[in-house]
Amino acid sequence: MHSFTRLPLLMALISLLLPNLVLSEDAAESRYISDKLYVSLRESADENSAVVASNLPSGTQLTFIEEDKANGYSKVTTSSGKEGWLKTRYLQKSPTAALKVASLEKQLSEALTKDKGDMQKELEANNARSNKIEKELAEIKHASANVVKISQQNQELIEKNQLLQSKVDSLEAVSDQKQNDESMTFFIYGGLLVLATLIINMMIDSIKRKRSYGSGGW
Repeated sequence: MHSFTRLPLLMALISLLLPNLVLSEDAAESRYISDKLYVSLRESADENSAVVASNLPSGTQLTFIEEDKANGYSKVTTSSGKEGWLKTRYLQKSPTAALKVASLEKQLSEALTKDKGDMQKELEANNARSNKIEKELAEIKHASANVVKISQQNQELIEKNQLLQSKVDSLEAVSDQKQNDESMTFFIYGGLLVLATLIINMMIDSIKRKRSYGSGGW
C-alpha cells in the first residue's frame, strides 16, 4: 500500500530522462540558469557593462522582466531584489535537472519518512492488538482450565454422591431386613407363647379332671 505513494515520485525521476515539457507562460515568469554555469548579472544588455551580481550558480531562480532579442539578453530580478541583464541562452523556463532531482529526492525522502512513520505506527498498533489478543487468549486458557477443574470436581462429587447413595441404600436394605427379622422373631415368640399358654391350660384342665375323678372315687 505504501509503495503506491512513492510511485509518482519514481515516475517523476524517470521523466527527467525525457525532454522537458513546454510550460505555459505566467504574468511574472521565472527563468533558471542552465546547469553547471556561473553567470554575472549586468546593468545593461551589454557584456562590457557593470556587474550587478556575480557568480550566480546553476539553478538560481530569477524573475523574468523582458527580453532584448536583438542583443540576446534578458532582464531579470534576483530573489534579493537585484535587477539586471544576462544572456538569454543561460536561461530556461523550467528548473534544472539538478534542481528537479534535488526536489524529487526531498519529496521521496519525505514520503519515505512518512511511510516509515506510518508503518511504525501501524506496527505499534499491531503489536498492541497482538498483546491484547495474547492477554485475552491467556484469560480464556485460564478460564478453560478452571472450567475443566470445576468439571472434574463436579464429577468427583457426583461419584461420591453415588457412593453415599449406594451406602444409604445398603443401610436401608439392612434396616428393612432387620425389621423383617424382628417381626418374624416377634411372630415366633408370640406363637410359642400362645402354644405354651394352650399347653399350660391343657395341663391345668387335665389336672383338674384327674382331681375330679379322684374325689368321686372316695
